[in-house]
Amino acid sequence: LETVLAMDSVKPDVRDQLVTVHRNSLRLLKLVNSLLDFSRIEAGRIKASYSPVDLAAFTQDLASNFRSVFESAGVAFQVKCAPLPEPVYVDRDMWEKIVLNLLSNAFKFTFEGNVSVELEARDGRAVLRVADTGVGILDTELPHIFERFHRVESTKSRTYEGTGIGLALIQELVKLHGGTIEAASRLAEGSVFTVSLPFGSGHLPREHVSEIPAGTQMAGVRVDAYLGEAKSWLVSDARDPSRVTRGDGARGQRDRVLVADDNADMRDHIARILGNDYEVITAANGLEALAAAREKQPDVILSDVMMPGLDGFGLLKELRADPDLRDLPIILLSARAGEEARTEGISAGADDYVTKPFNMRELLARIETTLNLRNVRLQAREEIARSEERFRGFVTATSDVVYRMSPDFSEMRYLDGRDFIADTRDPSRRWLEKYIHPDDQEVVLAAVNRAIVTKTPFELEHRVIRVDGSVGWTFSRAVPLLDSEGNILEWLGTARNVTERKAAEHALEKAYEALTRSNSDLQQFAYSASHDLQEPLRMVAIYSELLSKDCENQLGAGGQEYLGHVLQGARRMEQLLKDLRTYMVASTDDDTPAEPLDANGILDNTLTTLEVAIRDSGATVTRDSLPTIRMREFQLSLLFQNLIGNAIRYRADRTPRIHVAARPNESGWLFSVADNGIGIEPAYRQKIFEIFKRLHSNAQYPGTGMGLAICRRIIERAGGRIWVESEPGQGSTFFFTVPNT
Repeated sequence: LETVLAMDSVKPDVRDQLVTVHRNSLRLLKLVNSLLDFSRIEAGRIKASYSPVDLAAFTQDLASNFRSVFESAGVAFQVKCAPLPEPVYVDRDMWEKIVLNLLSNAFKFTFEGNVSVELEARDGRAVLRVADTGVGILDTELPHIFERFHRVESTKSRTYEGTGIGLALIQELVKLHGGTIEAASRLAEGSVFTVSLPFGSGHLPREHVSEIPAGTQMAGVRVDAYLGEAKSWLVSDARDPSRVTRGDGARGQRDRVLVADDNADMRDHIARILGNDYEVITAANGLEALAAAREKQPDVILSDVMMPGLDGFGLLKELRADPDLRDLPIILLSARAGEEARTEGISAGADDYVTKPFNMRELLARIETTLNLRNVRLQAREEIARSEERFRGFVTATSDVVYRMSPDFSEMRYLDGRDFIADTRDPSRRWLEKYIHPDDQEVVLAAVNRAIVTKTPFELEHRVIRVDGSVGWTFSRAVPLLDSEGNILEWLGTARNVTERKAAEHALEKAYEALTRSNSDLQQFAYSASHDLQEPLRMVAIYSELLSKDCENQLGAGGQEYLGHVLQGARRMEQLLKDLRTYMVASTDDDTPAEPLDANGILDNTLTTLEVAIRDSGATVTRDSLPTIRMREFQLSLLFQNLIGNAIRYRADRTPRIHVAARPNESGWLFSVADNGIGIEPAYRQKIFEIFKRLHSNAQYPGTGMGLAICRRIIERAGGRIWVESEPGQGSTFFFTVPNT
């Protein structure tokens, strides 16, 4: 990258992006080196080289690198490194990491005042003191700050970025020098870190000590990594959350996107990409984003989760609590991957959750989708408003009584506010005695109390006493309106005069009895008619066969073909009449209880009946142990015959494999008949159960289209249901349920 950046041919816009890549590669190198240092320390393989160093001059040079950064931030910076009476034996690279980490932390948490670096000799030791007037550390957190990966949450800082290993690494490096590190801090006043190293080399491993004085030359890459990271926290617009990036893309009114991220490189990168299509506002933390959202009214917010001051979840909470911003879409960005992290973000109220690193095309698609959903919600809200107007019109126009009830049913009012009863606050509910027929008062009161306890809709038909004293019928229904904690706020209900309907129902009952008798007669007639048609059809079939045999020479090929069509049609009609008669039998109500039936025996009989078809097709039929169920024998036999017969008939170019199974379910038994046949298109999975519904020509797969209709009618009469799961070319599985009673 440095080689490419040194080329004069690199275009300015490309150079800017490469500088960002280079800066972040240095940060990554810094992190990797820190992790490797930990690994070496734990394994006892750290290669330290302790040499006498002019620690004052070396520390002075290291600290001076940060002067421009502190001055740019408006923070005073003093370095006072007094000459020491003798050299200090240190590993130069380790001392660099100690000093640079302490200065980086001081800059990260200090926004005003000063930072000082002091080095002096005290009690036979070299003492480094880095003090700041920053945000300070809570007393409860102070004992843990040197723990590996420990981070102080909700602390104001220039960035939320970091791994929590800096101070832990410093402590380990100081221990390797035989020294100590201490921290003192007061919240909102600042912190002091003190590193103390003994003079001489007697406390160090002799094999790692060199008496050759080490120079004070610094590792440029390491210093650049720390300085580059610190400078990235200093952005010109960090204190101006209203900065807007417009771009040169679409014309006219564009959606406004607020990008909140404490990483300046990430923030600028997103803003640059989105600027072609959106108006972009940037903010460096959650507090700035909240202020920008209130001032600029963006259409969607992209927010990092981990930010100083107010993190992404805190921003989300504040937005949802603001009546003017609660519906503002927000997409959370986070390096925390996994379904648990995503679930946490969505549960907190985010509209979407995107894991870093992400593809910018994906992010653009997520933004577009979120904005589309926002538009849908806005349209839905407008539709709700219109619906409310329509509802008010309905209340005005309907002949039903629309009322509101208090949570305990002691108060009842019309929806338009007129009093329905005089004693509206009477806990004894005297309106029951006043308006409900005496014979129904107990039933109504029980239903009301049950609805209050269960918080479920109240629904009942009962008699009422009219104003003129006559008795009528009303259908009352009330639904509870609940608050967020599940408490009943009130009941909203309607009361409809159903007196005429009740009279009509009484007349209908009599008509139904007459219709039942007529239907029985019709079924008998249809059965007889189908039976009587069988005889002439058999005659047609028999004499067609005889004519074909006896007059074969006289008829010729054409005549034989015509007779074949006649014979085929007669047989199809005969089978159709047989299936119709079966369908009528399956449709006949039978109130007598079904006896327990061993499904295994019925399946055995069915397989015997289908023996020829099974043998000719080479089919293999397997099964599980089947239960004893309550069902009529001929019905279960028809089910097995049709489903297994279809599995054989609608086979593919492979040998049929059929498996029959059953397992208990919540209401009884669930049977399944699975095959490896041609399968069924999704669009026809329901239609195949309709009467005379066929998906193939008779030449392809002969049949009447009645089999599955008969199966459905049998199962419906038994109180169950039947369906199929299938994919074309993958076979089918037919399921049907049989209740226990």
